[in-house]
Amino acid sequence: MAKRFSFMVFAFMVALFGTIIFPYNTQTTNALSIKDSNIVYNSIDKLIEIKENKVLNITETITLTYKKSGINVGLSRHISRINKVTRIVNGDKIAKTYVHTLKLESVTMNGEDEYSFVERDGDYYVINIGADGDYKSAGQYVYEINYTYNLGEDFISSFDDFTFDLMDYDYLTSVENFSATIKLPKLASDILDNLTFRTNDFEGLGHEAVNLNVSSEIDENGTTKSVLRLNMQDIPAQTGLTIQLLLPNNFFDTNFVPHPLYYVTIAVSIVAVIGIILLLFSHKFHKKEIVTVEFYPPKNCSAIDVAKIYRGKVKPKDFTALILEWASKKLIKIELVDKKMVKLVKLQDFPKIENIPDELVKSKLNEHELFDAFFAGGDTFVAKKNKVIKNTKLAEALRKIYKQEDETKKNSFILRMAVSILAVLPILFQIIWYNAFVGGAFFYLIILIFPIIALLVLTYTPIPWWFKLIWCSFFGGLPLGMMISFMFIPYDFLYLSIITALILIVGFCLAPLVKVFTKFERSMQGKVIGFKNFLKVAELDKLNALVQDDPEYFYHILPYCYIFNLTDKMEEKFKALNVENPDYLNGNSTAIVAGCIGSVITHRIVGFSSSSSSSSFRGGGGRRGSSGGGAGGGGARGR
Repeated sequence: MAKRFSFMVFAFMVALFGTIIFPYNTQTTNALSIKDSNIVYNSIDKLIEIKENKVLNITETITLTYKKSGINVGLSRHISRINKVTRIVNGDKIAKTYVHTLKLESVTMNGEDEYSFVERDGDYYVINIGADGDYKSAGQYVYEINYTYNLGEDFISSFDDFTFDLMDYDYLTSVENFSATIKLPKLASDILDNLTFRTNDFEGLGHEAVNLNVSSEIDENGTTKSVLRLNMQDIPAQTGLTIQLLLPNNFFDTNFVPHPLYYVTIAVSIVAVIGIILLLFSHKFHKKEIVTVEFYPPKNCSAIDVAKIYRGKVKPKDFTALILEWASKKLIKIELVDKKMVKLVKLQDFPKIENIPDELVKSKLNEHELFDAFFAGGDTFVAKKNKVIKNTKLAEALRKIYKQEDETKKNSFILRMAVSILAVLPILFQIIWYNAFVGGAFFYLIILIFPIIALLVLTYTPIPWWFKLIWCSFFGGLPLGMMISFMFIPYDFLYLSIITALILIVGFCLAPLVKVFTKFERSMQGKVIGFKNFLKVAELDKLNALVQDDPEYFYHILPYCYIFNLTDKMEEKFKALNVENPDYLNGNSTAIVAGCIGSVITHRIVGFSSSSSSSSFRGGGGRRGSSGGGAGGGGARGR
């Protein structure tokens, strides 16, 4: 049944993520439509005037031929809105992501104004040219597109540059002739030494391959400008050309001014981390009880009670310590048949509950119920390492011991929810920041649900850890990784994304560690901590005196030493005093006996788990073609 359920979950997740991933893959499919195959691009000419603020005035003259009539109304010119611009300097790649703005000035066809409008399509601006129903006859047409394109702030402090896709990588058919003229805002020196060209997959091209010509001219204001001219012929489909011109720093007048949400996200992340830390240690803000020197655990407190007072919750090892405590009180006898079998033999009934504080009555009743559950079928309880213990009464009794009081449970739930909310806030603001640049916040908010659900399952669901790890990594880890990889924006986005994702994961994983103590438990902490401190630093003379007064002192405190992780140290000290290990260990160390009890009994009871105690990739800036890493890439489609 479990295998069938696991398979159904796996199949569901494959289908679910397929619906998320495949839409991106379909964007990368460049099938040649009828409208595309009907176009022959005779020539593309670009005039690019660069302003000092890195705003480009671009005029594109596209001469094309429609081979057949009645198929196309015009064309759709795709221009990237988001670009991962890659500079190659001394063989090293420097990649930064930018969000650009575009403003369409005019579109003409054969010298006459032509119907056009701009829309956003994911990572692209799309200039749609031609009215619906206005089908063109076969023949040659000249389209002139004028628009401004803002390259944005300069995120590199060591130099300025102009890295731009002159010939776009996403023309689905070949281009017979291509030419470009680039006018810089002022005169630049050593252009040839700092100018490179590259095509698909960053393959370099020499200056002669693009027929480069560098000159200068004086504009109407008397400013001398550097001018670059180039041309190429017979460019194959989906083949582009990227220019990279490195310039002295401050050649362009651009200022890096992060969006206010950048600082808000950082501030929220810092506040979230501080808030999570404060909540995790909120139990320390109560008035501390005076730590007293104690030679014994608090009277009437079992190993389970001491564990709750000491750390605020019960661990599986504390249940093992309780069995050791029963043996020390001669209620049971522990027999290790071998490392794979443990036998508990009842020597006497659980003692009558009387003359104990009201705060401990419920705990003692739960302990009594657990004791009786072990021996409900007789005076001997046998457990084997590879055999599951199917005992409903035993599992229920264990759950009662691990269960928190209603008030404590309520306060613990509130604190855990507060930690979880703080963990979500940084990545939530990250998405809001991303939406301010790019949009698509709703899509990423939907994706965020998956890692949150996975983390809830990971931290609170009592199922095998290996299944939780695999399932949660697939259900939550994959969507979270997809979200980070898809969200490209500037200002160290990737690093801050990783930080906010880590806050989300670590915050949820730490939430179960929140400690909440009852009033009684806080009142007893001074004694429990004092008892632990004494055991930790106790000198042999003092221990010897205690053994002289109480020959079974070592036997009685050993279960509590196990809770405090002091068993090895205490066994060495008492060995130095020639005090033998108690009979209930059968000549073994506490670690061996406790390990067998834990592996053979605690983790083999069906229906109980200790967790109940805590109650298509858009690379290169979204290009569909094979990018050369410049800004402004795109292409054209038949319309």
